[in-house]
Amino acid sequence: MKIIAICGVAIITVILVLLLKSQSPGVASLLPSFSVIIITLSVLSALTPILSFVLELSENIGNGKDIIGILIKALGVALLTQIISDICKENGSSTLASTVEQAGNVAILLASVPLMRSLINEIAEILRQ
Repeated sequence: MKIIAICGVAIITVILVLLLKSQSPGVASLLPSFSVIIITLSVLSALTPILSFVLELSENIGNGKDIIGILIKALGVALLTQIISDICKENGSSTLASTVEQAGNVAILLASVPLMRSLINEIAEILRQ
């Protein structure tokens, strides 16, 4: 990940928005959204080695791969909903932003059901002994 390039994109975007705000407000309001997408894709591509390492570690644990998969999915949903929510807020749609956040929360809860089920079964097994 090239943090200098990411910061450069952010600073250039802010400058362009300030310059275009009076002449072309529509373009000025969309520009940050495009920059967010570019930066997010850059960050996601940088996460690939980290995800590979975590998956490699999870193979050494019994149900680790399933648990890690659920956690990665939940993290992805949280990041995506936060980014989309921020874009909605920036463009004046706070109600839509809140709805996206709630949908993300529900998606994370649904993704974690197998993990909760497994945890409850493990606790029940320990209590039977």
